[in-house]
Amino acid sequence: MNEQNARYWQVKDYTIRQIMPATGFVAVFAMDSETSDKCWLESVPIDLLAVVDVVEKTLEGKIGAVGREVGREEYTDVVGLELDDGFFQVVNDASNFAGLQRVGEDINDAIGSLHVEYRRKLERREQGDDE
Repeated sequence: MNEQNARYWQVKDYTIRQIMPATGFVAVFAMDSETSDKCWLESVPIDLLAVVDVVEKTLEGKIGAVGREVGREEYTDVVGLELDDGFFQVVNDASNFAGLQRVGEDINDAIGSLHVEYRRKLERREQGDDE
């Protein structure tokens, strides 16, 4: 495929191995400021925790076409789940997801999964004035 026309994207397939109530756990997200290029962390209750097998595929193709698999990674993970109109939504897939943690733990310790863009915004907030 011509590299100029090629587009790459990732798709994750989840197989639930075990599911349990998320009692005592929250998901932590970076929340954007509407008035500056900074953000802050906020914990949000979640419905369930699950141990899942993940197949993460990298696909190549043209927009609107079925992609050709060019990469694959398989692993097991713990994810937060939300029930949304009868379907499970994996909270870990949100672009502003920072991590899962127990209730009462320091929210600033839950940034292991945070995208680099949000880490930079948090650093700017720490260096500047808090809003």
